[in-house]
Amino acid sequence: MIIIINGHNGSGKDSFINLLNENYQVLNISTIDVTKNIMKEYSTWCGQKDDETRYLMYQLNEIFWKSKYDFIIKYLNERINSVQNFDICFIHCREPKNIEKLKNYFQKDFFVKTMLINRKFLNIANNPSDLNVNDYKYDFIIDNNSTLDDLKTKGNILFSIIKY
Repeated sequence: MIIIINGHNGSGKDSFINLLNENYQVLNISTIDVTKNIMKEYSTWCGQKDDETRYLMYQLNEIFWKSKYDFIIKYLNERINSVQNFDICFIHCREPKNIEKLKNYFQKDFFVKTMLINRKFLNIANNPSDLNVNDYKYDFIIDNNSTLDDLKTKGNILFSIIKY
């Protein structure tokens, strides 16, 4: 099963995935990993994200998505194929048009769904990736406005339902 996950910065995507990892074999990857790896390798960037860095990452990621060489799909396939067993593979993807590309690509081999993690009162970063998060019709929306235990319960209930 592949879940393409999205949500604003600080919404709790990784917290949600880490909580599910207690009960399921989880693979957690992102479409931005290729860009982050290149930036770490070939610049002085140390991994901290600010508005300027987020915008640069968005621009580089857009170049990779538009390329005929399928940088991101190749990377995701390598990561997925390197893991023997997983119950759920989460792929982080921000841009609606790329979410749809991923869904169409992977659904020939996997059960694929999309998910948004919502959290009230977040300061939304001012870059195109963050501004477009809500511009997609997700299969599932998880509201993360309570405790970690509540988030874990929501995740376990959801995955016990869609797993079968």
